[in-house]
Amino acid sequence: MFEEPNQEELFIQNIKEPLIEIFQHKGSSECAIDEDDPLCSFEQLPYKDFRAKFSNDLSPAPKSSYIRDALNKGLKIKGSKNINPFKYGFIGSTDTHLAIPGATDEEFFQGHGGAGKSFRNSIPQGLPDDIEFNPGGLAVVWAEENSRSSIFNALQRKEVYGTSGPRFLVRFFAGGNLNKSLCDSPDAISQAYQEGAPMGATLDAASLSNLSIFISAKADASLENQYLEKIQIIKGVLKGDEIHTTIIDVVDDQQTTLDESSCEIIGKGKKSICAVWHDPNFKKQENAYYYARVVANKSCRWSHKLCVSNPDYCIDDSDFETPKFIQERAWTSPIWLENS
Repeated sequence: MFEEPNQEELFIQNIKEPLIEIFQHKGSSECAIDEDDPLCSFEQLPYKDFRAKFSNDLSPAPKSSYIRDALNKGLKIKGSKNINPFKYGFIGSTDTHLAIPGATDEEFFQGHGGAGKSFRNSIPQGLPDDIEFNPGGLAVVWAEENSRSSIFNALQRKEVYGTSGPRFLVRFFAGGNLNKSLCDSPDAISQAYQEGAPMGATLDAASLSNLSIFISAKADASLENQYLEKIQIIKGVLKGDEIHTTIIDVVDDQQTTLDESSCEIIGKGKKSICAVWHDPNFKKQENAYYYARVVANKSCRWSHKLCVSNPDYCIDDSDFETPKFIQERAWTSPIWLENS
């Protein structure tokens, strides 16, 4: 006898595997603020939505508003329904209405809506925005060539990543036995495609005896004082009925300091980082996801840089704890390990 599917089953049957903005000018949606992951606090709005802003409701957004929570829910549904409806690819965007895509430079931020502000004695250089906003992010696509069909194919397979604005170059692969010397090979990328799968892919966990990850990253070549400080792997795994999330520092190389009084960056770090990491806790019977987070050195946030150059603009707002510095970053689309 035919039975009508329930709402959840209908939803799962019709789900697509979309791309999602992990960063845009209204902030980051990677993860809810978490004491176990301090980098989750990056560029988050201090209110849950715009209605809350205008009603002066500063309660935080629910955990379900963030991408990592959706990834975790996807693993749980995979465990019970044998399908994962939340296999998102990550992109960044400006998400503004100004028709200036790519205008994401923190230093020369022109603002998205601050023209009506009062500037006391003088108008600061540039056009500042509401202090909780930022210049926005970028979407990066690994396509075979610069053609419409290749770009859309790459978007469909989720071989994409998002940045908080800079033009980081990031590669991310996973496989059963990636060569430990990949970082020293001039043919590293072609070897990684042969031996593993790129960001956005799904691997058959049961066919693997172990799990290794190849990650390489380069700082934005146009930014003289940008260096790479961290490469992290974020892993979520379903153990029984519970999701266990871990943050692994694959590379941690802090070599610069920031003078907040002048916004001067002191010291020089690495412009590029590469690593091959093997997961010692891999178990082939577990459903899991992995994605990479690439984090740059500290630099002045646009609002503090504006304050340093024009003290009349400095904002002391007790409602918002606006940081003086940021650490620009990139997030790769996940790679999923599944048992069919």
